[in-house]
This record gives sequence, structure tokens and C-alpha cells, in this order.
Amino acid sequence: MKAPKWQDERQEALPLNPVTMVAESISRAKDPSRRMYSQKNAMTIWASLNLIACAIQSLDRASMIIFAGFTWLVDDILILSSVMMLIVGNRLFRLPIRVSYATLAVFCFYVWTLCSSLLVNIDFGRSMSRSVTWYGTFPVIYLVVALGLDQASYCNDKLRSVYKVCYLTVALLSGTVGIMQWFGSGWARGLALQTYENAGAIRASGLTDYPSQLAFQAFIGMMLAAAPLVRRNLKIYEWFLIGFMVVVILAAQYRSMYYAGIGVGLMMIIWLQSRRDKQMAIAVGAIAVLCITTMFILFPKKLEYGLKLQKNDPTLIVRQNAWKQMEPILKSRPLSGIGPDERLMLGPGKSEDKWSYTVLDNLYVTVITCYGYIGIVIFAIMMSIIIGGVFWRFVACTGSAREQAFVALAMIGCILLLSTTGNSLVYKPVGYGFACCLGCGGLTWKEELYQGTMADFKYKLRRLFSRSTRALGTG
Repeated sequence: MKAPKWQDERQEALPLNPVTMVAESISRAKDPSRRMYSQKNAMTIWASLNLIACAIQSLDRASMIIFAGFTWLVDDILILSSVMMLIVGNRLFRLPIRVSYATLAVFCFYVWTLCSSLLVNIDFGRSMSRSVTWYGTFPVIYLVVALGLDQASYCNDKLRSVYKVCYLTVALLSGTVGIMQWFGSGWARGLALQTYENAGAIRASGLTDYPSQLAFQAFIGMMLAAAPLVRRNLKIYEWFLIGFMVVVILAAQYRSMYYAGIGVGLMMIIWLQSRRDKQMAIAVGAIAVLCITTMFILFPKKLEYGLKLQKNDPTLIVRQNAWKQMEPILKSRPLSGIGPDERLMLGPGKSEDKWSYTVLDNLYVTVITCYGYIGIVIFAIMMSIIIGGVFWRFVACTGSAREQAFVALAMIGCILLLSTTGNSLVYKPVGYGFACCLGCGGLTWKEELYQGTMADFKYKLRRLFSRSTRALGTG
């Protein structure tokens, strides 16, 4: 059977030079008879819809309002859409599925979570279906989302702009509701899944289900607004966006985000600014300290919980008592742990056995407890590879790719610190935000084609830590 004419045209457009990317020839191919979207536009539109779904996922309250009683389907729809996008992109458009070392590490971690769950089911009689649910499969969900967006980024760097607009919109919407909650608005407090009050001080949660998640959303917004600093000075409205997100983090009153979010974020912003204009960087730092101090002076009662620095902090004592669950588990199962456990990761639900009774609120303790010493070693390798890859992109790339790498580095720093007082990556605003950032940070075919060699990388690394402002690149 003779192939359709449009297929012949696409074959003729394939490059003779093996160095040229297949995506270039396909994007140039014409199909006037069927009037199909080009590969580039189709994948960008599809990936943009998945990004919007991820954004809705991170707004728990909005997700419940939009999808009513079908919120349980949203996770499945998103993961199926991402899988289908990978298959279509690879088989129809011949796009590569870039399986990096980080991807393999995440896959190994997920396989181990299944193994540890299976071992516990055999010994403790747990239900396999209950063990391997969302809180057990979140590593592979984030992985597939990131791979799908990475594949679409390969075609078109405009996806990064969609990601930026999408998550800035989410951060502004949820942050505005959060500030209204902080000031006691009944309408806004009615949108919260739960009202968090401590000694009369209201802790905002926005459209998420916990203050730490609102604060992380604001952190993403702050770093996305600051990202253009890698290639130009910020505009006035971008500085206002950064200031707004800092206020949202303060309103959430999740104290770990004060140093993990405001501290890490402002330090990176001031460092980048110092590469361009040292005097301006000093001014930005001084203004930031002045404004934050003024907030505490003007609203001492509303920031009362955030100001607590007690020697015997009750929240820390509760966490330390919860961490004691790890001791008998490691004595019984030091290598495998007890498998994914909803009670230890998220808190709600009934305990199925004697091993778990409350949430651990520490990602590292949770990984050791649920997946044993083997799990924490794989997790450490996975994070190390991700950090190395993102840092390479930041040093070796220019333009929007470097902006995305900057945001990803900031997210990693925030997550590593935030994880000391919470199961950060288990929560959707953190996990989906991180996965989308990594996916949209994937190199386009042009960037991949012209990426530097290792020698060039070392040269750029030296320039990065030199005093020359040219180290930032002009992208």
C-alpha cells in the first residue's frame, strides 16, 4: 500500500546530516491537505493544557470547586495525558524521550518503593492496593509529568513562558486569598479547607490545604519574577511581584519558609543583582530588611505565630516525639522500611498496624522510615544528580533556559531546607511545581545542538565566579 503524500513529504524533509535534529525537519514539513497543526504547535498546546492541570492540582480548594465530586479523577487524567503525550511525541513526531541519569535515579527509587511495600505486605498483611496509591506513586507521577514537559520543551521554548504565566497566576490568586484570610476576611476564610489559628494569630493557607503549601507557591512566584535577572535588570512591576510574594510567605506564618523561602530566595536574588550592580544589590538587601522589619512592627499580633522563637517550641517537641516512631521500625526493618504509609506521610487515615500513628513532618525521616537505609541512599543519589544537572544548565546555558535553571536551583535549596520540618515533596503544590520547573527547563533542540563541551563548561564555571558581570550572559 502506497504511503500518503504527506508522509512522503515528511520523509523528504528528514535531514541528510545526522547532526541536525529530526525536530527541525519535522517542524519545517508542510501538510496543507490535512491542515494539521505542526508538531511544534501541537505539542506546545498539549503540554500547556497539562501545565494548567498541574496548576489546578496545586489549588486544592479550586480543584474541589471546579471538579466537584470528581477530584479523585484529576490525578489519573493528568498522568494519562502525560503518558499519551510521551507516546504520541515519540512515535508520531519522532521526538526523543530524554532518559537522563536523574530519570533513572527516580525510576530506581520508585521501584524500591514498590519492593519495600511488597515486603511489608507479606509480613504485616497490609492491603497492596492501599499501600500503592497516590502517596506511594507520587515519584512516578512527577517523573512522567516532567518527561512529558521536557519533550515538549524540546520543540518549543515558548512552553517556559506558559509555565511562568501559569504559576504566577496561581501564586497571585492563591496569595491574594491568603492575604485576605490573614486580615480576617470571612469570605476568604470560607474558601480555606481549614482555618489555622494559634493564640489568635491567623495563618493563611490561600487556596491550598496548609500554610506551608501557600508559602511554597509564593516562593515559586517570587523566583519566577526574579529569574530575568540572569540576563537583564528587573523592571518595576517585577520588583513589586517579588515584594508581594514575600508578604504572602509572611502571612502563611510557616516559620520554616521564612529561612527556606524568604532567606534562600532573597539571598539568590541579591547575589544575582550584585553580579550586575553591587550598589543596587546593597540597596535591595537594605530595602528588603527594612520592609520585612516594618511588617513585624505594624502587624505584631497578626504575625504573632511567626515571631515565636521559644526555647521549648511545642511544634518542634511534637515533631521530635513523632520521629521516635522511626526507632522500632529501623530495628525491625532497617533496609526496607515499612513501605509507603499514608499515616506517616500525610497524617489522615487509620493506622493499619502498630508501626505508624501520626505524620512524621520530616521528609528525610519519612524516607528512612518508609523505605529504609536503601531508600535514603537512592534518594540522596537522585537529588545529587538533579542538583548537578540543573547547575550545569545554569552555568552552560543562556536565555530562558538559564532562567529556568535558576528557578530550579532555588526550588531545590528551598525544598532541602523545608524538608527538615515537613514531607515537602508529598504535597502537590511542591511536587507538581518542582516537576513542571524541571520539565520546562529541558533544552530545546537548538540549545541541545549548540550546548557547550565540558571544556567550555569549565570555562563558563570560572567566569560564573569571577568578578566580571559578563559571567551572567546576555542570552
